[in-house]
Amino acid sequence: MRSDLLFGAAAVILTISFPAAAGGLTYKDRSGIWLPTACARPQSPANLAPSSKMSANDLNGQVRLYNDYTAQAQAYMDCVSQEAARDATAAQQVIARDAQKSMEAMEQELSHIQAKLKKHK
Repeated sequence: MRSDLLFGAAAVILTISFPAAAGGLTYKDRSGIWLPTACARPQSPANLAPSSKMSANDLNGQVRLYNDYTAQAQAYMDCVSQEAARDATAAQQVIARDAQKSMEAMEQELSHIQAKLKKHK
């Protein structure tokens, strides 16, 4: 089986088999895109604009906003990494299982044809 078809099959399998927990995988024109679905990307703080005219309290507030955003960003990146790892494992298991089924079906067909040929000797 061509690798682009196999990868495309994995995309369909992920979309159908794991919709609640898996990221979104699309595959078109020999190019794949995976996006997380279980991780909420934090919104960038809009009010981060320190200036030389700011009071120390305001500047400290800006630093706190930045630090909070940094912590949220790290949690998001951890979530994405974990979701990607889960999806990769799940896809690998599905592909291996279904590839085995396809090979077993081919072996059965060959055995069936061989049995017919032996019968007509």
